[in-house]
Amino acid sequence: MSCSIRICADDFGMSAEVNAGIIALGQKGVLSAASCLVDGPAFVDGVPLLQSSGIEIGLHLNFTEDFGQAGPIWPLRELIAKSYLGRLPDKLIRASIDRQVDSFCAVTGHLPHYVDGHQHVQQLAPIRTLLLSVLHERYKNRKLPWIRHGATPRVSHLPLALQLKAQIIRFLGGTALRKAASMAGFPVNLGFCGVYDFQGGQAGYLRLLDLWLQQCQHGDALMCHPAMGATLNDALAKQRQAEFATLASAGFRDLLLKYGVTVVRPRA
Repeated sequence: MSCSIRICADDFGMSAEVNAGIIALGQKGVLSAASCLVDGPAFVDGVPLLQSSGIEIGLHLNFTEDFGQAGPIWPLRELIAKSYLGRLPDKLIRASIDRQVDSFCAVTGHLPHYVDGHQHVQQLAPIRTLLLSVLHERYKNRKLPWIRHGATPRVSHLPLALQLKAQIIRFLGGTALRKAASMAGFPVNLGFCGVYDFQGGQAGYLRLLDLWLQQCQHGDALMCHPAMGATLNDALAKQRQAEFATLASAGFRDLLLKYGVTVVRPRA
């Protein structure tokens, strides 16, 4: 049975190497979308080529990666703890969401086609509530963007450690975001693939892609983190390059054909 999924590349704007990998895969038709860190040092310069690739361009909402930007930034564990203790400041969170949307629009010339979050921060309370409120205000009389969530991970036959990681992302606000977004009229992805430990090189990543693609369903989203070259001080640099090489390979194309999976591409 055939299905269509979105393949979303995260972290556009983080570096020239990340940008190059995403743009190349977009031009090859491998990707559906790119999620942008608007404060990343390579975001502004990278947008023209990204737009020419013809893929969706989304906002990768960020509250954990410090690029020297204005606004609140916390280590992920601290952010999660503050969320569950009700200690995240609504006013500062909302202001940062507004600023990131403004920055996105100023550079791309349009509102985001979709929104997700760096390290899945868009799922946390009160970020998810404030995000949906801001988006409703910004998209008056416009088609609402789709919202990515990790509430329904595809984990069958994955190693137990990876199943656990995906379920933790689900429990950290994934279900709440999916419900809130759907009730507010936002389109959402059906299932979610792509959670792993950023280990294994090309062979390991291809095995995981095989497992994800054989169980994905129409309307799912698969996240990835490719790069063409290593970024200085990036702990994921080696595996980002492995992801790029795998997604650009004939082996990945063979998997798509094997399981009858097509990659959603925006209509012109």
